[in-house]
Amino acid sequence: MIFRYMRELLLLISMILSISVSAQIKIRDVFTSIPDSLLPSLKTNARLDMLDFYDSHMKAEVTNELNGKSELTYMSDNIIRLQLTQSSQLEICLLDVNTPVDSIHQIAGVIKTYGTDIRESIIALYSLKWRKLPLPERLTLPSGMFVASFSREKPTITLTFDKKTENPIFESQEKGTELLKSLNWDGLTFNEY
Repeated sequence: MIFRYMRELLLLISMILSISVSAQIKIRDVFTSIPDSLLPSLKTNARLDMLDFYDSHMKAEVTNELNGKSELTYMSDNIIRLQLTQSSQLEICLLDVNTPVDSIHQIAGVIKTYGTDIRESIIALYSLKWRKLPLPERLTLPSGMFVASFSREKPTITLTFDKKTENPIFESQEKGTELLKSLNWDGLTFNEY
């Protein structure tokens, strides 16, 4: 009799664990959980307002901490794009990982892009507890300036870089040939394909 209850209890526990492991986190939850220290221009309440506006099919624009406007421009289950200021954008993409990071099988890829005429991106990877992960282990970037963006269809980063303006002195400096590079996420690293 005790054996039967133990077996049922073990079955129940394994079902609960399998449900919690298979439940995928949505980008909106990741977006609202960003610590204010990592996104100081857009506090948590402003991010929640953006999501409410977006869900209501309204322009998802709020006043940021710099007294300017920030807008949520695109959101799916695993990607969010924001125009933080006139000259800065933020993209966050949920990436599935083969080996759990902080007990979760997903991490967040973050791209911050700055500039107007000449733009430059910075890429970072975080656990979903917002612990910064070492980038060189998962992504090799070109030297010089580049602009990065996540693909809407699959976990891919597209890099655009200009050989002539690797280190521009002025924003009005003439551009050279733009090169594109696509990097596909394989659950562990970004690889060129």
